[in-house]
Amino acid sequence: MHKILHSWWSIILISSLAICIVAISVVRLTFQNSEKLLIQKTTTLISANLSKDKASISNMLYDVQKISAITSTNKSITQMLAAGARGNPKSSFLDYSIEDLNRITQLEAIITNYRNTLFDYQMHMIILGNDGSLYSVLDGVGNRYQFSSALIDGLRRQPWFTKFLASDQKALWRAPYFYDDSTGALVARSGNSSSHILFCRKIYDYYSQQELGVAVVSLLSDNLRQNWVGNEATSTGLVNSDGNIIYSNGPYFDAAYFHLTSSWNIRSLSANRSEYTVVRSESGESYVLTSTPLPFDNWLLLNLIPRSSVTREIELMRNNTYTICVLVLLAALVICALMLIYIMRPYNRILKKMTLMQIGNVPVGRQTEKIISIPDAERKFNQMTARIEEMTAAALEKQALEEKMRYETLRAQLDPHFLFNTLNTIKWSAMASNAGNIADMIACLGGVLENAIRRGEEEIPLSKELELVRSYIQIKNWTLKHRYELKIEVSEQFYKYPVFKYCLQPIVENAVIHGIEGMHNGAITIRARQERCLLFLDVHNNGTEMAPEQIKSVLEHVRSSADSRKTLTGVGLSSIDGMVKLRYGKKYGISMISAPGRGTTVSICLPYPGKGKGEDTDEGTFKGSDR
Repeated sequence: MHKILHSWWSIILISSLAICIVAISVVRLTFQNSEKLLIQKTTTLISANLSKDKASISNMLYDVQKISAITSTNKSITQMLAAGARGNPKSSFLDYSIEDLNRITQLEAIITNYRNTLFDYQMHMIILGNDGSLYSVLDGVGNRYQFSSALIDGLRRQPWFTKFLASDQKALWRAPYFYDDSTGALVARSGNSSSHILFCRKIYDYYSQQELGVAVVSLLSDNLRQNWVGNEATSTGLVNSDGNIIYSNGPYFDAAYFHLTSSWNIRSLSANRSEYTVVRSESGESYVLTSTPLPFDNWLLLNLIPRSSVTREIELMRNNTYTICVLVLLAALVICALMLIYIMRPYNRILKKMTLMQIGNVPVGRQTEKIISIPDAERKFNQMTARIEEMTAAALEKQALEEKMRYETLRAQLDPHFLFNTLNTIKWSAMASNAGNIADMIACLGGVLENAIRRGEEEIPLSKELELVRSYIQIKNWTLKHRYELKIEVSEQFYKYPVFKYCLQPIVENAVIHGIEGMHNGAITIRARQERCLLFLDVHNNGTEMAPEQIKSVLEHVRSSADSRKTLTGVGLSSIDGMVKLRYGKKYGISMISAPGRGTTVSICLPYPGKGKGEDTDEGTFKGSDR
């Protein structure tokens, strides 16, 4: 007993350990999927906000391009710049003549009008002519000339600006850009300085396309704040193609971003088509990074949110679930231990009874203390199973016999749809013709019903089967708008030949449905012919012929009992073929031939005790005729 208990305990512990591992794996996988789904939902909302930010920022930058383009293509401005280019070069304010100052005043008035009409943001716009003249419209600047001169001097010292002036490039964006807001001088980035976004466009003569100067629009990045959707839980930033921050908001974008740049490439991010990217900072904290590109010099709009802030609730639920799983496992072990102790007491008695158990004889009065092994009990159980299988086989054989008996009753069934349609036709015919041919229709239908309800008559004379076929065709002719012709070419010597009921009617019905239905001159011919000891009943229709492949397929279905098409009597071709073979032998049955322009003939081969009796009948089996 102790050995069995030890085995059971081993099974329980191993099973519990396996269940625990599977449960933890399933829980872990479930929460991973839930976490991923939650991050996807969150990034979907963030992406929607980024799309709004992108639209607002793009509209603002398009306005910058618009005012720069309008200014650069204005005829009056280009004429003034062309006039200045014909004068002396200007290196200082003292080099300007009164004419130059008047021209500068007029040009700046045009720019100011454009700025006030088309632009609602704080900006500086400076035009540098080829002669060194400066035209500027500045926001919040006292000494405009000093500011503009310092800004242009600083730009001239920038390699990218010098390269732009010497190239064929007509416009470019540059950001972030930092300079002293009071003097215009370039400065290193400081903690309190705001960046500027620069847009430079070359100006050409309206007619000669000669380069006249360059227009520089400086937009303070703080202008982006009024169009920024933002979110308190996330941080958003605009970066250029080199990864430098143009503008950012949120509580931790700057600090987190600079710790993240070493773990991923800003250029590869723009080609990343995934919904989000998880990046890890140098401190080990993970961030969910969502991005969307802007159509300006490969700039990117980024959103950073700590992964822990997204998955905090999921992690709490996961830890609670792990705790519950451990507690449930411990409780299950305790319950299993109690159940094992409770079950093992009668366990030996149950195994002993299984070894003695026989079908129909179960001794239950005796008990034994001898321990029976599980393999012994399994062997006895297999013996019981074999006996049960034998009894099951006998039951199935009995069921097959019952199915065969039910098959015999199938011939007496009428299709209810056919009966309903026929009676309906009789009703409307009576209403339309005041009882013209109703008597004949009822007589035909009565003949069909009389043959159907007669039980016990397995065989009838061939003449009665032909009368049944005549009744069926007459009913079809009354039912349909067109008529079918029935020809019976059977010698009277065959009229008394016994055939089983409904051996011809289903074949005629199939000929109507699949051969001549829809034809206005459809004809069916029934012939009887004797060849040695064989009688062939041929049903010929003049409908569409069948290809050899079609005939082969139909015969395969018929001989495999797979022909399940419904007929008036519920009996199909496979049933007729099966009954012929069952009653007379496998060499008898149905055959089929078809020829182009000559229709299709289905033949039933039956034994005939006439001339040639006693001769070998194998030679005449399955011969069809199209006569």
